[in-house]
Amino acid sequence: MTIDAVEFLTLETAMRPPRVAILFSGDDNWRRWARLAIAAASSTWAGGGHVFVPYDSDGHVEALVLDAVAAYDPDHVVLYAPTFAELEAVEPGSVQVGDGRGGLLEGDERAELLRANPNFVPGPTRQGHTARLLVAARCTPFRSPYRDDPDRADLQSRIGVESYAGLVTAERFLPTGPMRVLAPDPGWTSDGALWVSATHGLPPAQWSGSSARPEPPATELWKWALGSRSWLAPTPPPDLVIGGAAEDGEPEQAPTWFARLDSGVAEIVQGYAHDRIAVVLGDTASDFALAAIYSVLLRTAHWVPDEVLRDPSSEAHLAGALRSTQLDLEHVGEKLNLVSTSLSSDRVEEQFAALMRSAPVVVIDDEPRSHEGFTTGPPALESGLASRYLEEGVGSQLAIPVRVDAGGTSTTLTSFMPPTPTQSGLILNSVYWLVDVQTRPQSFPSGRGLAPGALLAPDNEWPPTIRASRFGSTLNPASQGFVAAGAVMSGRLARPILRFPGLRDWADAMAGREGHSVRHSASGQRAQFVASRLGSRQALTDLVNSPFLHALRQFDRRASQVRVKSKRHVDGVVDLDGDRAYLSAQAIGKAAGYAVVPEVRELLDRLCTAELARRGLILKCTSCRRASFHSVDSLSQLFRCPRCDASNALNAHAWLTKSAEPEWTYDLHSTLREVINQDGAVPFLAGEQLASRAQRRVSYDDCPELEILRDGKPVAEFDLLAHVDGEVIVVEAKSAGHLGTTAAMRKATARKLALAARLLRADAVCLATSATEWNQTDVERVRSALTEECSHAVALRTVELLAPPPPPIAASEEPT
Repeated sequence: MTIDAVEFLTLETAMRPPRVAILFSGDDNWRRWARLAIAAASSTWAGGGHVFVPYDSDGHVEALVLDAVAAYDPDHVVLYAPTFAELEAVEPGSVQVGDGRGGLLEGDERAELLRANPNFVPGPTRQGHTARLLVAARCTPFRSPYRDDPDRADLQSRIGVESYAGLVTAERFLPTGPMRVLAPDPGWTSDGALWVSATHGLPPAQWSGSSARPEPPATELWKWALGSRSWLAPTPPPDLVIGGAAEDGEPEQAPTWFARLDSGVAEIVQGYAHDRIAVVLGDTASDFALAAIYSVLLRTAHWVPDEVLRDPSSEAHLAGALRSTQLDLEHVGEKLNLVSTSLSSDRVEEQFAALMRSAPVVVIDDEPRSHEGFTTGPPALESGLASRYLEEGVGSQLAIPVRVDAGGTSTTLTSFMPPTPTQSGLILNSVYWLVDVQTRPQSFPSGRGLAPGALLAPDNEWPPTIRASRFGSTLNPASQGFVAAGAVMSGRLARPILRFPGLRDWADAMAGREGHSVRHSASGQRAQFVASRLGSRQALTDLVNSPFLHALRQFDRRASQVRVKSKRHVDGVVDLDGDRAYLSAQAIGKAAGYAVVPEVRELLDRLCTAELARRGLILKCTSCRRASFHSVDSLSQLFRCPRCDASNALNAHAWLTKSAEPEWTYDLHSTLREVINQDGAVPFLAGEQLASRAQRRVSYDDCPELEILRDGKPVAEFDLLAHVDGEVIVVEAKSAGHLGTTAAMRKATARKLALAARLLRADAVCLATSATEWNQTDVERVRSALTEECSHAVALRTVELLAPPPPPIAASEEPT
């Protein structure tokens, strides 16, 4: 095995419970289905961190909900699986039971069979199956490592009363019997009760008791829900308290049911949240679900259904709470986000304005304070999102040796031993906590449906369950191999060889999902060659983005657009071969604008050491009278003419000029000449500009000149793939501001860019040029191609006037 480079990589690990997206029917009975889904989530460890996703009669999921679920990044996408008894209770007569002879049971026979099998779970509906595949395709849940089918949505498929998707159930860590908690009764029907259930839990019967509790007025539930997560929380309605005796304390001292389920778990926020509070207006299943997802991700969200707006007391209390929130946000320059899946933006603003008219008026300096502290549209969900983690071991770091190949892919040289919970108090009979493994900076883009095989070395005998997640890789530590009965915990864990793909290998794995592959184009291979000689890709980028770019272009007479008469010095530039020129240090310094010789000397020494430039002399042959370049390595007291093979003495007769001694001249490697020509340099200039806009320099990575192949034949190519602040950007870079010289060429290029954006799930396509502007017809061609090709939203951006930094002095000044 050839080892390219061995380094130590620092892995940051954290243990957590799984994140689950539970799909339910959004039909006319959606509130009842939602309660059943909430009850199923409330039966699992850390169930308050699960989210709920409604689908319509066609299996469609609202776009805003889909975006929020993708940001949530579920480990599992499951369907709520109702039993016969639940189906009959919600939709009487909907269960069709075959009689075994091609007909259907009816009447008493049907009723008897349903009574005998109340907990039987029928197969999923067509709409549910369609919705689950839709959500799973948008997200990156766990997939079977033994299946190549990208539509294999999840290892776990359903959740319900009799099926918990393999999750850790509450019975494993909570004592059986009623306990003092705050939670609604399953029979409560108001929207206020539904919202409290979604945000605080709905315990199963063995904890809530069998007797129904009277439902308090919805106003009391909304009032408590608004402040339940605040230290100034109002007193909960008495009927919200389950279990315990009166001497157990005041109602507000009781924990919520979801708090009970968070055994050993804490909510942790990574990064800064640009938007922190969302208000979702609307009365539909999607409005409710969107508010509940925002409540999990942002920790604070409000659902405003018609029930709130119809009740003056609830409306006034909500308006007062929102007014107070607006004031708090104004201090940090932020606003409320108003959003709805069912109402237009204008209608949302109208309803919000009507709601806020019932809020108290804030007076400052004897003047009423007006508030415009809201914006219409979904909150930004790129960073600052909350997630549940085990409190022990969060952020633990481990240095592990890795092999780094030429493409930047790192593979661990030793097996990774997952951390195990020791302090949390959990006693798990099966291994089902998850481990997040993160590198800083993250080496590959998150999620996007990356195949799990890209994250594991091929020599893993029993591949563990792994996926690309929000911050890196997420691993189910349970061993997939043979585990002996009675094995200790360490013997039941997987020890995988992990892989952290570089950007090119990541792109290849992404394209491989649809039978394509990715490799460096000929231009990319040249750039990789030069970068390897210089020591790194960044060294090449720095060279191109320096004042020396103009000087190095003088070595290629086509790029410099300057003709020099053959065999003559013109300011230290010698043109011998038509397109190939040779420059002195003085000429290089003048072209770069450097008056100080050390900078030029350092560059030339670096290029010569990297074997990207040769130092030598221009000498004339006394026989054929032709001049040629002779490198230092070939010089001796006698030199041989490469044209006529004549032997010549190294003396004044061979000098090209009449000077006392010849001037050292430099030749540039042919590959470097090609990389820095007009079009070849533009991708590096574009990459530098993208890097300068990154929040942190370490959050940028790129890979130049890639082509996409199908059955071994190129079908698309682009100039740069950039990973900027978590975004994937496909870059097309041109010296001229257009995509080609003919209309057919331009249309073809637009289609190829759109194909690349679809296969790589790019967030944006960037058109970059050193010209003053882009041809607007070409810009529209790309925009149209993206709309036709991509099912996800892809932004289109343009960058003009790309150029290296200006020289430190005017190029016309004579260097010293």
